Amino acid sequence: MRNLEQTALIGEIISMIKARKLQQNDYIISQNKKYGVERQIKSIQNWLSNHRSKFVDSDRTDNIRKEYKPKSDRLTFHGLRYVFAQQCEKDLKAVKDPNAMKKVSVQLGHYRIAITKIYSDKK
Repeated sequence: MRNLEQTALIGEIISMIKARKLQQNDYIISQNKKYGVERQIKSIQNWLSNHRSKFVDSDRTDNIRKEYKPKSDRLTFHGLRYVFAQQCEKDLKAVKDPNAMKKVSVQLGHYRIAITKIYSDKK
């Protein structure tokens, strides 16, 4: 399940793919050359670091459930993947999708449920 913002973003990405005439195995947001993905990830990490205060709750470390480990005071690229995976899993299970974990696995790019379970919100 996607909200309106996600649907709009996907539409923009598809338009960008068509405009750039990208092929099936081309990268979407990084250059198709050696270290292109690593450089783009670093760029996103730097952006998160520089703009974190604009979208992270100031009481982030205090706002947790007792049974969970404390949250980091820093939002990270990988932390966003965790939240995305957990939200996708929750949404798919809410509509009783029997292939929820497999679909989340595909969206994360792992294609392996065993790896995807690491992202699960379950204890």
